[in-house]
Amino acid sequence: MLFHERVANFKRSEHVLIIDEAENLTTKSLELIRRLFDFSQVPVVLIGTYTLL
Repeated sequence: MLFHERVANFKRSEHVLIIDEAENLTTKSLELIRRLFDFSQVPVVLIGTYTLL
């Protein structure tokens, strides 16, 4: 339910999701961020070190 609320919020706004130190995210977190983009088309910027690749 919370996920769908966030998607709806992003769809109504012109925000950009910026995530710093993204190299510390888990695979599950990255998948959730990708799904958020898929559903809302909110631009996502991941900032991190080369280990993020």
